[in-house]
Amino acid sequence: MMETAPTLRWKKLRRYVFLPAVLLACSGPPGVRQPSRVDVAEPQTAAVDSSLEARKHYQFARQYEKSKMYDDALSQYRKALRLEPRDPKIRYSLGRLYYNLGRKKLAKEQFLRTTRLDSLHADAHYALGKIYYEDLGVEANYDSCVTEFEKAAALKPNDVSMRRILVELYAYKKRFAEALRHSIAVTELAAEDVEAWEQQGQLAVRAKQLDQGIVAYERAWELSGNMATLQTLASLQLEAGRYEEALASYRALSESDPDDYDFLARIAEAQEKLDHAAEALETLERMAVLRPDDLGLISRLAEWHFNRGELEVAKKWIDRGLGLDAESGRMRVLNGDYYAKSGQESLALAEYEKALSDSVWKANAQQRIWTLRPPLTEEEKRRRAFFKRGKEKEENSQPGP
Repeated sequence: MMETAPTLRWKKLRRYVFLPAVLLACSGPPGVRQPSRVDVAEPQTAAVDSSLEARKHYQFARQYEKSKMYDDALSQYRKALRLEPRDPKIRYSLGRLYYNLGRKKLAKEQFLRTTRLDSLHADAHYALGKIYYEDLGVEANYDSCVTEFEKAAALKPNDVSMRRILVELYAYKKRFAEALRHSIAVTELAAEDVEAWEQQGQLAVRAKQLDQGIVAYERAWELSGNMATLQTLASLQLEAGRYEEALASYRALSESDPDDYDFLARIAEAQEKLDHAAEALETLERMAVLRPDDLGLISRLAEWHFNRGELEVAKKWIDRGLGLDAESGRMRVLNGDYYAKSGQESLALAEYEKALSDSVWKANAQQRIWTLRPPLTEEEKRRRAFFKRGKEKEENSQPGP
């Protein structure tokens, strides 16, 4: 058999691309010395029906091919074609032998003529697709390759190998919706194939079809029990706003690893979306035990209690946060909010002014300062300037001692 290697990096795809068994059954490497001639009765030259005579040559060609007597096989195929030039079976068989002998150009010609004679010849379309695939270094061959494999798949819709090829071909060009269409067909034909379901999930996400991605990952999780698959599923459920499902998935993940901070964070997020306030607070506090120095989490807990009017509980979290980072603009703003809510305006302003040094929270702090101490209007500035000048003039006009 000839050795071919596509110039593109499709190692995964190569395992699916092969000519049908009937094409490979009579293969033999080019250049191999042919065995000694066997006793095969040659067709007689007496005038007989051309169709019958062609069939005889065809059968002799098959026998020679099986015996690895390739020159004799080629001769018999050609004789058969001279008698029946429009027989697609003979054309295809000759093309198959050319292909197995490494003569792809001649093989391609015979496969093309086969499809012209019989547009429904699935194996010929498949063989053409394979030839184009092997020459995909020529970019123009990509469309021809896809076209031939599409025709073959349409003629043999239950051939899962053809569907897999098309999935990879379309995915290579980032044509994810078309790849997904064939991926769905693959899982219909191979419903227990975990890898196919996971691949479908990936394609669905890239095609921005989250619901189909969730369906695929749910099935992959059912089949495999793989926790990484469940984690992907949970993430998609959360992204799609399916919070009840996401919560159940993340809880299952957390049961397998109770100290995983990220799982707890996603659980808290889903609980908040579902307005499960008490449960969300409990989850956040568990997270604070795992990461006692997490300033972001501490400020989140402070805000949580502050927004519910639990000011003293909030103040405990604020003080804890300032103990970790006294320069934190976020914590200073929260502390200012606490004092403002408690009616201690001067202390609130002092906290907001400290937060001005934090570039991230500067604008936020300034807005709060203006809320407590509104900036002067232009008219007020002019009025104050007028009185200030009058006062200065009055002071200057007074006689000295």
